[in-house]
Amino acid sequence: MAKVFLCLLLFLYVQEVIKVEGKDKISSDLTGLYEIIPDGWDCAVLTEDLDRIERPHGLLVPAVIVEFLNRKEEISCNNKKINPCLKLYFYNISEKEHIKGIIKKESFYSWNIPVYFDETKSYIVVTSPSYINNGIFTEEAKKCYGPLEKSLKEYFCKLR
Repeated sequence: MAKVFLCLLLFLYVQEVIKVEGKDKISSDLTGLYEIIPDGWDCAVLTEDLDRIERPHGLLVPAVIVEFLNRKEEISCNNKKINPCLKLYFYNISEKEHIKGIIKKESFYSWNIPVYFDETKSYIVVTSPSYINNGIFTEEAKKCYGPLEKSLKEYFCKLR
């Protein structure tokens, strides 16, 4: 009984160390995002209560979620106006093959499918078409989103 208790305590301690180390790595890998996003775009790095945030179909809770929003531009679609936006889900790179398997399996769904966005040395980055400009893919929407996508791809390339 004492061995089981000690094993449980050790397991919990190791999990807590992993969480703390993960948060340190998250902040060092992603702090540069604020500097590279185009004018008009805001960025929020979410690290808490991620289990409560919607995510692409089939994926587990990510290490971090980054939300981008451009409050200076609007996209018109079906008599509605929305601000350009993007949500990215970051998973530990050690989960890369597992995540790729989920992406392949989930590609058969017609809603909220996960898609590979990019990766760094530390993370595989996933999104969904429904999290890119709220699923609007008009020429106007692509034009608004393009500069952000280009900046992110260049930034992630430097982190590989």
